Amino acid sequence: MFYRGILNLCALLLGILLALGMLEVALRIHNPVFQTVKAGKVVLRANYDETRKNHKPGIAPQIHIHNNAIGFRGEEPPPNLKDWLSLITVGGSTTRSALQSDGGTWTALLGNELRRCFNRVWINNAGFDGHTSFAHLQLIRNYIVSLHPKIVVMLIGANDATSSYFVAGGNDMTPWDREAVVGELNFDAGAKGFVKSLSNRSELVSLSLTLYRSLLARMVGISYDYVDWAKLPEVSGRQPVVGGDYGWGTFSAYENRLHLLVRLLHDAQILPVLMTQPTPCGFAKDPTTGKDLSRLPECLFRYQLYEIYNDTLRYIAQSEGVFLIDLSRTMPKDTKYYWDYVHYTDAGAEELTKVVTTALLPYIARNFLSYLKVDCQEMATDR
Repeated sequence: MFYRGILNLCALLLGILLALGMLEVALRIHNPVFQTVKAGKVVLRANYDETRKNHKPGIAPQIHIHNNAIGFRGEEPPPNLKDWLSLITVGGSTTRSALQSDGGTWTALLGNELRRCFNRVWINNAGFDGHTSFAHLQLIRNYIVSLHPKIVVMLIGANDATSSYFVAGGNDMTPWDREAVVGELNFDAGAKGFVKSLSNRSELVSLSLTLYRSLLARMVGISYDYVDWAKLPEVSGRQPVVGGDYGWGTFSAYENRLHLLVRLLHDAQILPVLMTQPTPCGFAKDPTTGKDLSRLPECLFRYQLYEIYNDTLRYIAQSEGVFLIDLSRTMPKDTKYYWDYVHYTDAGAEELTKVVTTALLPYIARNFLSYLKVDCQEMATDR
């Protein structure tokens, strides 16, 4: 009886191993879940089309997304790209704008405005859901530098803020959560380190890790759901705020990554432009609902959290001499422009484009005068 039990257990284990092996082979042939950060490396999905249905108010009911041959949203690069006024926008989901069709993202709308005043404009959207500054570094180093655009516009910080605070408890992201490249199998970093290093070699482990992170994000509140601003109650009493023990090491590490991002672009002779992350939350009255935005659930807390990272971005812009568009302070605080705490409705994408255009076009005109159309020459002298 004992030996029969051992044989049955061995047969069960063998069956499990065979099933896992078959699943691994199947996933290597076709993995239904595409991961833009896979085995610690940024991976782009080229020549991809997707149509989504939407039921959120303020957004079109049908959304079309196309990735070009590079893996970005936007037109294919022309053969003589070096002769064009070329821009790439970099960021997370607030740049990718996955709930706007290709022509309705703020990147595409900005391109339309640029073409009114500049010749030979090429612009692509290199925003990807969930990407933090770790992934931005890889994206710029491994993809964007070789394209050598004239300008890279970065709307960044929201994912670093939420990942750092909710996942790592205010201590910058742990090695387990970073999108850092991992090489050899690591038997010395504990179970988590071993699993992450194993994800470099296994589609099944990599997919499981992605699903785990998605679940963790939803559990700690990083996932984004539609916010019905009209139904949110104004909370009386003192609102939750970012704790005073939120680690300074977080800001130092984030600051170092921002310095590196800027210097990578400067070394490649690419002009960086930084933009702070706006939110409807803060100390203001909402024109749409008439509510005190500082008293809506989570609003004051999120505003303060994003501002910590926005302040770091402002410091980098000043210390590195980088042009800054301070969207956090110039984007109107109105809930009609947002379907949650950071993502834009169609009207929000249009309003953000207006704010960016007002600041960016004169700056581009002064730096790339040869592309400027005659009708817009006065912009070169605007300050």
